Amino acid sequence: MCIVFSAKAADIKLITIGPGDEFWSAFGHTALTIDQQVYGFGYFSFEDEGLIQAFVSNEMMYDLGVSDLNEEFRLAQWQNRTFTVQDLVLSQDDKTTLIDYLKWHNLPENQTYPYDYFLNNCSTKIRDIINQVTHGQFKQLSMQLSDQSYFDLTFPAQNQS
Repeated sequence: MCIVFSAKAADIKLITIGPGDEFWSAFGHTALTIDQQVYGFGYFSFEDEGLIQAFVSNEMMYDLGVSDLNEEFRLAQWQNRTFTVQDLVLSQDDKTTLIDYLKWHNLPENQTYPYDYFLNNCSTKIRDIINQVTHGQFKQLSMQLSDQSYFDLTFPAQNQS
């Protein structure tokens, strides 16, 4: 599938979904939307043979997943999870960089990455991507506005690391 965006017209938002009842959703979820496409880190398959051992040893390989914003909202409603949407105010260059990075990460050879429940999860991936495309300004501003360390800084979903 080929997804084409016009960076000039792109509407980029941050979404957070509150915790769910299933163990893999206990910490909520954070993702980015470009127009109506949701880019979320932390997708995995229950069909992987070594899933339980990888989970227990924190050696999971997860994927970037792309879905539809309306479907994500309906799923969150059905699961009785909160769903927060926030506009991201980015320069045109930062939007272009973000879109290019997500398109690159969505290529089959780049979708899978080592997931870490503390250091490389759906929330930290988004935090670090935003910081990267803003050339460190996100981290700098976040540290000025919060008494939390950058490592501890998260988005509004409850219980995220």
